Amino acid sequence: MKNRDLLNRRFVENGVLIAAHQGFGGGNIVLNTPNAMLNAINCGAEIVELDISRSKDGDFFIFHQDLEPRHLMVNKKMDEMSTDEIKELYLWNNACTPSAFHVPTLTEMMNILKTEEVLVNIDKFDLLGKDLLDELDMYGMEDKILLKGKAQKPLLDTVAAHGRDYMFMPVVFSKEDIEYALSYPDIDIVGFEVIFSDLKQDHIQSDYLMELRAKGYFLWVNAITLGKDFCLSADIDDDLSMLDNPDKGWGRLIDMGFNVIQTDWTLMLKNYLMKKELSSPLENSIV
Repeated sequence: MKNRDLLNRRFVENGVLIAAHQGFGGGNIVLNTPNAMLNAINCGAEIVELDISRSKDGDFFIFHQDLEPRHLMVNKKMDEMSTDEIKELYLWNNACTPSAFHVPTLTEMMNILKTEEVLVNIDKFDLLGKDLLDELDMYGMEDKILLKGKAQKPLLDTVAAHGRDYMFMPVVFSKEDIEYALSYPDIDIVGFEVIFSDLKQDHIQSDYLMELRAKGYFLWVNAITLGKDFCLSADIDDDLSMLDNPDKGWGRLIDMGFNVIQTDWTLMLKNYLMKKELSSPLENSIV
């Protein structure tokens, strides 16, 4: 399909793709901002992941709701604030001081990313559904936008019924989730975000993962760790890769069959892939 051209090209060029979690931030570069996305691209990310929230007025902003106290120093959620209120606030940086940047609108972000050769992963799409789809239609970026959401009937029905064809990645926790998502032939499923807490789970066994790869689906794994007891890949994660040995973390995930890795450490993962010559094309990696 035409919408897959950029995704296919990235797999041909790199084999294993890097997805930058909320971009790549630090210092005065705040996550989920254009600067964080451009920084991630400069450091080797082929996919940037971003979060979308809505104001009380219904306008879309790039922000992870519930992080307002940390990034905006306010105790109100995005959907409790008006658009004008949000636009008055400054994002706070890693030094716990205000940066010079405001919360970007969806339009501001997409106008910047539209000019970049990068795929854009919309996280938690299931929380916003049809309203967000209608908004995304305005940007003409079907070849770059990768929607993500849980493999559940309300969301799958919404995507299947939409008139525009977006690449879609179901979030799956079992074989049953995968089979259910694939029962929707009108959805352009290009890959799966695979969540697992135990290496014995049947949906992450190598033969099954390679079967999915052979059918043309990519396999996305989250190496990010969100806190104590909050790992999405059975503790085979960024922490293990950065603090112990990347072969035990990122390398093992690749050996298991995953060919998209979401990370908080874009440049370090890119350097690892180049060092291990894993950034060259791999068999069965093209959707």
